[in-house]
This record gives sequence, structure tokens and C-alpha cells, in this order.
Amino acid sequence: DSIQNGFQQIGVTSLPSIREAIWNVDTKQLKILLKGILALKDVEFAEVSHEDKVLASSGTSAISNVIQKNYEIVFDQLGRNIKIGNLLVHADKDAVYARLLDRVGIVLLSNAIKTFLVAFFISTIFGYLVTRHLATMAVYARRIELGGSSESLKLDRAESAPELWSKVVFGIRIKRRPDR
Repeated sequence: DSIQNGFQQIGVTSLPSIREAIWNVDTKQLKILLKGILALKDVEFAEVSHEDKVLASSGTSAISNVIQKNYEIVFDQLGRNIKIGNLLVHADKDAVYARLLDRVGIVLLSNAIKTFLVAFFISTIFGYLVTRHLATMAVYARRIELGGSSESLKLDRAESAPELWSKVVFGIRIKRRPDR
């Protein structure tokens, strides 16, 4: 798509100047215009010819993976269209693919970083809200098995904490009571 946009830009901006340079037989101006076309993204070769005779060219045409566009250059003289040449432009598809791969790599890397950060924060929050209470309960359960102290289980939590922890603590206290 970017190559097609470049070809469209050449058709709109460069063809009128090339037409005038061919009509005026100004090869110096043609070479300058072709170098300007080469400055466009992905364009590797440009050539102006007339009846199989090269008038001017710029760049290298030895690229294998190209899209080429041929523009017929027509001059309007007193209402008559006269074909005065052709502009051939080659654009490199490999450069487009390389940019796409770079973009894909950047997107994948940024998504991996975001995913890692989200996973880190979720594990940190889970550790604070759940794991510390489970660890406290595990230590308490070990003391019960070893005949440890008779202190009751207390979790370090706010009074407005979820009801689930209250039920777990209550269940452990019930199981520990000797009068069961």
C-alpha cells in the first residue's frame, strides 16, 4: 500500500516536470528529477526512455523482488496527444517487508512487557490479599499438630475484609475445640 501511494505521488508530482524536461530535451533536468524520485521511500530505480532509447536513469535495477510501474508520458500539443516517452519506476518490496517485521517486533515486545507488568502486579496483589493469610494458617496448623500453643488463629486483616476469611478462621477454630 505504501508503494502504491508512492507511485501515485510520482504520477501527481513528478510526471508534469518530467514531461516538460523531455519536451525541452533537458537531460540534466531529467536526471535531477529522477534522483528526486529515488528519494521516495522504497524506490530503487527510475528510468525515462523513448522508443527503447534510454534518455536518463538513476538507481539500480538489479533488485529481484520489485514492483514496477510504467508511466506513459504524453504531451498535449494543440489538442493532440503525442507520446514522448515512458517513465519506469522500480520499488523494493523487501524494504516494505523489513519495515513490517520491525513493526511486528516492536508490537510483540511492547505487548510482552505489558503482559509481564500485569502478571507481576496481579501476583503481588494476590500475594498480599491471599497468600499471606494462607501462610499464617499453615503455620497455625503446624503448631496444632505438634501440640503447640492454644492461642486462637488471627489473621492480619481489616475488619471490612471479605467474609470468606472469617468463615475459614471460624471453621479452623471449631475443628480445634476439644468439646467437638
